[in-house]
Amino acid sequence: MTRAMLLLIAGSVTLYACIELPDELPEARFGSDAGGGGATGGGGIGGDEAQTPDASPVDMPDAAPAPEVCNGVDDDLDDSIDEGVRNACGACGALPDEVCDSYDNDCDHIIDEAEECACQPGLEEPCGVARGICTVGVRTCSPDGQWGPCSGIGPESEVCNDIDDNCDGDTDEGVQNACGGCGSLPREVCNGADDDCDGITDGRAAEGDLCACPPGADEPCGTDVGACSFGRRVCRYDGWGPCDGAVEASPEQCNRVDDDCDGEIDEDACDCQHGTTRACGSNVGYCRAGTERCSDGSWGPCAEERRPRDEQCNQVDDDCDGAADEGACDCQNGETRPCGSDVGRCQPGTQTCVSGGWGMCQGEVGPDDERCNGVDDDCDGAVDEPWPALGNPCADGVGACRAQGEIVCLGGQPACDATAGAARNEVCNGVDDDCDGGTDEDLGDFECDTGLPGPCGSGAASCIGGDERCDPLVVARAEVCNGTDDDCDGRTDEGTGGGPCDTGQSGRCGPGTLACVGALEVCQRNQAPANESCNGVDDDCDGAVDEPPLLQEPECIVRGNGICARGVPICVGGETECQTPDPRNESCNGLDDDCDGRTDENLGGQECATGEQGVCAAGISSCANGQMFCVRETAPRAEGEPDRSTCNARDDDCDGAIDEDHPRRRACDVGTADYHCSNGRITLCPVGPEPEPGPDPEPVPQ
Repeated sequence: MTRAMLLLIAGSVTLYACIELPDELPEARFGSDAGGGGATGGGGIGGDEAQTPDASPVDMPDAAPAPEVCNGVDDDLDDSIDEGVRNACGACGALPDEVCDSYDNDCDHIIDEAEECACQPGLEEPCGVARGICTVGVRTCSPDGQWGPCSGIGPESEVCNDIDDNCDGDTDEGVQNACGGCGSLPREVCNGADDDCDGITDGRAAEGDLCACPPGADEPCGTDVGACSFGRRVCRYDGWGPCDGAVEASPEQCNRVDDDCDGEIDEDACDCQHGTTRACGSNVGYCRAGTERCSDGSWGPCAEERRPRDEQCNQVDDDCDGAADEGACDCQNGETRPCGSDVGRCQPGTQTCVSGGWGMCQGEVGPDDERCNGVDDDCDGAVDEPWPALGNPCADGVGACRAQGEIVCLGGQPACDATAGAARNEVCNGVDDDCDGGTDEDLGDFECDTGLPGPCGSGAASCIGGDERCDPLVVARAEVCNGTDDDCDGRTDEGTGGGPCDTGQSGRCGPGTLACVGALEVCQRNQAPANESCNGVDDDCDGAVDEPPLLQEPECIVRGNGICARGVPICVGGETECQTPDPRNESCNGLDDDCDGRTDENLGGQECATGEQGVCAAGISSCANGQMFCVRETAPRAEGEPDRSTCNARDDDCDGAIDEDHPRRRACDVGTADYHCSNGRITLCPVGPEPEPGPDPEPVPQ
């Protein structure tokens, strides 16, 4: 008996109770040891981390994170286990193969998609499982004989949210932190507990013991050297607190005080020692040095010095820079230098120094009025500057005929050096090819194929912005159930229907869902008829509830013997009962009719006819293998046995003839005195002709 049949006998009404389940299901569907909170976890206060008074914290060496692999361990030390490496079913390793069992074995939200899982087109059946976030749905056999997707909600990857996301019966397995909760681990504090669940109480792997002092104790802190003074600090839950009330060190200043509390005064803070002196100023040229005096760490003004003055043309270093008369005399007498300009058409001349000043420029070529000739006539570094448009870009012609050039001097006047090109036929390229001032004119306005699916395929050609376009004549719209690809996506009537409806059928076949079939909206039932079961529901959708036959099982078994142990399941008030027959007289049928533990006892022993001939005709009745037999009392024997000389008028060999093998069973010869066997007697043949033989006598009873 299958498990599905047993579920039916028990009166189960679960939608998937009638589905034959495989003996072994993938481990990921029903939970595994990986990540689940078992009885051996170490997280939480008061768990396995409790230590005896003599125990000491365990040093936890820093571990370099490793790449996460699917092994039930937090390899990358991010407080999550096997994240991102589990398969779609939430387990390690390859996905299970899909088999034909009405279950999503490979967790791809499609049930029984294997090639061998064929079905009758249009048939519907329940699918999925009601566990975690998953719900039971309905799947329909497609026209190609394959089961379609299940309408129920399928499993998802497990996340830490106190919900069974992957529908395997476990919640938050493999995604909780070391303390068994979601999110970041709690912070470790000095409270006698392992707050961050790392196996160390009141300690951190990087900083050692958090309880470094007796909580509540206080002590002096700081120093009283120089300008500093002591304060006090108090022991808190996470160690010594700040030093309160202390006067701390400050940067050293030039004030005859040990500001930085290092035992030294004014070090590196003053420019000089009070009362000292030093030379200042310069003894170069006209200048003479003076004296500076230190007062309160700073140098005073330079006294009794002779400072520099403006340089004069007097052969004296007046500004004390080591050179005399620089910048004061224009030139040295007799000295010469070039003069004038060498820019443009100009040529330089020569100047001679007389009485410390420069004379007239001799031999130079000076500037002239500027002309449009490509020459700097006025020697100002600019060529043809009265005509600022020179060198600017210019063009001749329009559209594709337009030629670019620049403005140059031609015949003493500015002009454009460009020459327009030749016109050509107009094409769709955003260019005035025929040079008439119009762009892409008289192009397009013919039918074309847009390349889109459905009614959007027909279009009209146009030229816009230099691009040839084929705009659809029909604009895509929302899909409706009409046998047309309204949204032009290559599919027809997709996404239509889906609302609840009433099929008008009885029982479980009444509720339905609108679907688009052949361009018409039809109401397809959500559940197919099923075998009637004892549950107060019209399972077979025939308008009657719990009518027989109710169960797939033909019989039920109770305690007892024979026919009293087996009965027929009947439905009484929505509950299944086993109706067994009452004991009856024993008959030859291979059954224990009287329910006494014995079969076909005390039957037979009556006279009966075997249907054979002769001595084999009489028999005694007997029951064997549930059938009555008539067993002959006398077995056939040779005619006339045991004495072949006996003439007994019997059919001893049961062949329908009497005394046929007796030696004297022959006709009498006429006129011969002889004996022969006739009518069970041996008689003398008559002297005269023997009469015609009559029928054989009736067999003598044995």
